[in-house]
Amino acid sequence: MNNILLTFDYELFGSGSGDVIKHLIEPTNKILLVLDKLKVKATFFVEQLEIDALISLKNTFPAESKEFMDAIAIEEQISLIIKKGHDIQLHLHPQWYGADYYNGKWNLNFYWWRFSALPYTSNNGVPGKYELIKEGKASLEKRIKPLKPDYQCHTFRAGGYNIGSEKTSVDALVDNGFKIDTSICPGYFSSSALSQYDYTAVASESDHWLSRETFLHPSFSEREVGGCIELPLITIKSSILEKLSFSRIYSGLRNRKYKAIKFTDERSHTKPMIESALKNTNYDVCLSSFIQVRRFNHYIKESADGNDSYVVLIGHPKDYSVFSPMPKILRGLRKSNEFITASDLVRGICK
Repeated sequence: MNNILLTFDYELFGSGSGDVIKHLIEPTNKILLVLDKLKVKATFFVEQLEIDALISLKNTFPAESKEFMDAIAIEEQISLIIKKGHDIQLHLHPQWYGADYYNGKWNLNFYWWRFSALPYTSNNGVPGKYELIKEGKASLEKRIKPLKPDYQCHTFRAGGYNIGSEKTSVDALVDNGFKIDTSICPGYFSSSALSQYDYTAVASESDHWLSRETFLHPSFSEREVGGCIELPLITIKSSILEKLSFSRIYSGLRNRKYKAIKFTDERSHTKPMIESALKNTNYDVCLSSFIQVRRFNHYIKESADGNDSYVVLIGHPKDYSVFSPMPKILRGLRKSNEFITASDLVRGICK
């Protein structure tokens, strides 16, 4: 039996755009109803910088404003997620650091997009990895402990999967007491103006379901005492045709204008990569096609070998729609797998 970690990135769009009610509150409520019905617990990775910024608007806008009502809706939903027994952990898009709200729009600093490219500590106005993790952890614990006194923030996901392989990223997590990172998608590669990483050498298509002891990113081995487990998302190599689904097409058309970012970065990029390296996709419970779901489920079943193994699925409320395969995915997986949260896993590790 595999342990399934169902995860959702609780956020708007990396561009700073999107409607709180339409893209966050309403789809998350629909997801929570499905989870309730199927008795499945999930981990919600709350984008702390963004959510804190949105909630802070209630302090400067009148009670009848959309900004005020959006802030209250987020606070109430986070409370609901906890009350329903789900987990909340830390997600960061550093471009939200110091974000400015003016004339109904957020202005973000896209030079800070990549967590991996930031310095270990803050320097000359540039946010540091250590401080971002420390402050993110403190913010979530302050918000959630009144609802759940034993709550601990111990699991991280970098925005846009930009954890990279820099030792300072690991140091920032370990030095803040984090137990798990789940930012890496095996086989993924990016060398864009925004995202830069190379995970093509991290595991192979048939080797994602390793025992807990081997879920270590290469740089993590340098911190043998009090280290941090790398729990990568499950991925497969898919052709364009295999990726096609009504949910992906619908989400792409509906959200296209919110994802657009005009940004050029003259800093050096990673080495060019052949096109075939760019075709891995993760198990997205909101977007994956039924062809991909069958392939993923087959691999998950084949991987169950009696050892403790962990499979990480992902979804984004902003991508959830009536076409999403999530209900069918969860019904199929719960027959022969166990759904656990990040906190369930950490409690097991720390026994």
